[in-house]
Amino acid sequence: MEMAQTSPFLTLPGEIRNYIVEYVFRREAGTAPPPLSRSPLALAFTCRQLHREFQNLARSATIFTIRWSSSQELGSKASILPPASISSTKKLQIQLPPDLVDLYIDDAHRKRVKSFGFSDAGLIGLEELYFRYRPEHHEKGVGGPGREFLVLALWRILWERGNENLKKVCVVHDGTQPYLSLTLLHGMLEAFGPCRRSKRWQLKSDMEHGQLLFVEQGQNSQPQRQIAIALGYSFREAEEYVAVCEQIFEGKEAEVLLARRQDCEYVSSLLDLSDAALRREFDNLKTLFPVYGDELSDLQSRVQAIRSMSNASIDA
Repeated sequence: MEMAQTSPFLTLPGEIRNYIVEYVFRREAGTAPPPLSRSPLALAFTCRQLHREFQNLARSATIFTIRWSSSQELGSKASILPPASISSTKKLQIQLPPDLVDLYIDDAHRKRVKSFGFSDAGLIGLEELYFRYRPEHHEKGVGGPGREFLVLALWRILWERGNENLKKVCVVHDGTQPYLSLTLLHGMLEAFGPCRRSKRWQLKSDMEHGQLLFVEQGQNSQPQRQIAIALGYSFREAEEYVAVCEQIFEGKEAEVLLARRQDCEYVSSLLDLSDAALRREFDNLKTLFPVYGDELSDLQSRVQAIRSMSNASIDA
């Protein structure tokens, strides 16, 4: 639908419009990517003038989501779009396939994953990449292999040509991998032979900011660029790691677990958990967000507090 030319927004000076649009397009850290119908791209298609002025900015600010199958399918989908549209895409969210085996190169030992082929598809400006697990990847199903895949996938992305603009990889498992933490991932990467022997990529732990860093070594061993790795149950726990740590330090673990139920697709309702299961999840917060202070010794009293908060939120 064409927006009336008398719209107050369109009568504003161009610089002010740019400021407003850039503010609207900015995604708040810790929030899940909205569907296209509520993305920056939707605003740019409101009328011809906004499309003409802001389509490139909108495309670069939008997190596009695809159900991953193969690099060939990605290339096929990208081929029907204008090259300029593809090259201006900077953020991509990948929903992993139900069976992770499909992503491995035909190898009985599953030591390598297939190419993602972003640059071959024209995604040469990709800066942010998001991985989402599925309910089929629950700990009871894939467990260790689900974590091992992540190590191999990250290593593949680091070495693929055409990913030179990549700055961030965020992994959200929505409750399917409850024991997957930054500290565990760091340990797995340190033990991963190719990573341990690499002279190009150096792995660093930056737990103070809730991330791992892959630092690329340039000439004379000088840092050339770095890629941040974030990980969590939800986008909030992955991207707002420090804020969640502060909540736990302040004894607000119950609020963290309640927020997890609002943000994650595949976590059980607190009403469906036994006290023992709730205590395990509560205690696991110490592993996911290691903080100093209260050692959470009296778990049962905290479980009761969570129960009461949960019931209050339902009644509201």
